[in-house]
Amino acid sequence: MNKKMVSLLTVSAMAISMMPLSVFAEEDLITVGYAQVGAESDWRTANTESFKSTFTEENGYKLIFDDAQQKQENQIKAIRSFIQQEVDYIVVAPVVETGWETVLQEAADAGIPVILSDRMMDLADDSLYTCWVGGNFTLEGETCGDWLEINAMSLQPWMAGGIDSPDEAVRMRAAYHQLLASAKAVDMAHKIDPENKVGMMYSGHFAYPNSPDPKDVQGTFDFMHKMLFYCDVQCRGYYPSYKRKELEREQIELPIKPGDKEILRVGKVDFLSFSYYLTHVTGKDTRGAVRGLNGIDTCYNKPYLKESEWGWPVNPMGLRHILNFFWERYQIPLMVVENGLGAVDVVEEDGSIHDDYRIQYLKEHIREMKKAIEMDGVEVMGYTSWGCIDLIAASTGQMSKRYGFIHVDLDDEGNGTLKRRKKDSFWWYKKLIETDGESLEEEL
Repeated sequence: MNKKMVSLLTVSAMAISMMPLSVFAEEDLITVGYAQVGAESDWRTANTESFKSTFTEENGYKLIFDDAQQKQENQIKAIRSFIQQEVDYIVVAPVVETGWETVLQEAADAGIPVILSDRMMDLADDSLYTCWVGGNFTLEGETCGDWLEINAMSLQPWMAGGIDSPDEAVRMRAAYHQLLASAKAVDMAHKIDPENKVGMMYSGHFAYPNSPDPKDVQGTFDFMHKMLFYCDVQCRGYYPSYKRKELEREQIELPIKPGDKEILRVGKVDFLSFSYYLTHVTGKDTRGAVRGLNGIDTCYNKPYLKESEWGWPVNPMGLRHILNFFWERYQIPLMVVENGLGAVDVVEEDGSIHDDYRIQYLKEHIREMKKAIEMDGVEVMGYTSWGCIDLIAASTGQMSKRYGFIHVDLDDEGNGTLKRRKKDSFWWYKKLIETDGESLEEEL
């Protein structure tokens, strides 16, 4: 749409455009009818509160709010009600793109400007609305070169859509829509600028067979298929045969429409990023059940590896293996976007924090990544550790499970001053960056 696009991050700027210059009497208040899409997420709830706190009588407005509960018919009914009440402006966050022409024409005939919020409408006549307030993907695409559009899709992606269902058919249909959305986003970014690079992020679950027993090998093969399915679609542009056969066995039918296969093909990602903390041992008894965010229940131990204080196996060589695995499987650039050690740090009396264990962990992993690049020819576009500053660990909800180069004075109960202290690892990593990795082999 070649239409007046207003790229604003909050409704405040919208309010300024209508802002009265002084305190008005009640009859002079600007009346705004707002048809909100619903309350499907915390973001949407915060968006609603932002509108309500902006369009107040103190600011010169009377707000008539309507929650459409995710139904277009409710929004159309609300818009017609706003027209009958002769509001000054109508703001709508459309639940769908099409089917608005009739009611918007009614608003136009009544002389009431319509402002679209957050989402767009697909209209043949752009004059039916005044402007759109939301994120400007076109401008973002022109100013940002590399993108990650869905995080950790291999771990229950349907949860991002608010779907908490044990029904595998429901899950797979939700995942299908997310994969289509991913492909459309990639294609859109490429059309904005052919130089844009869009990647995906894999949650970093990798496995070795428990033994040479063919049943353990097959069990590991099946486990990795479950983990890699989303990568295969996003990196190859089609549903792999093993997944199609699985869906056929389970009698799960995807909502495939004409043109979907071409969307997936065109919307392949340009690079693959992944997190790497640990490896699994799997086999014939593995079911691959996700145990919170702390790992996967594989039914097997890891006898050859040391473990962190939280029981995560430490396997630096595994990073080289996985880089080679992905490079050979997809032949696209790779990026390590999470890699780090969760550990308890001790603050000395002088305020120093000697975390040699973290430095050693990172050194060993980066060394293996270097081998993958220099010895194996893997194309690695970048590396970022997890994380630069201590924060609450998503895997356990603990502050004491620290990953950062910067210590934050806060305990698991929320007590502390929030004072920041640089750990030894901060200075080590700073030098590593400054020397472009040349200081990697220096003694600690």
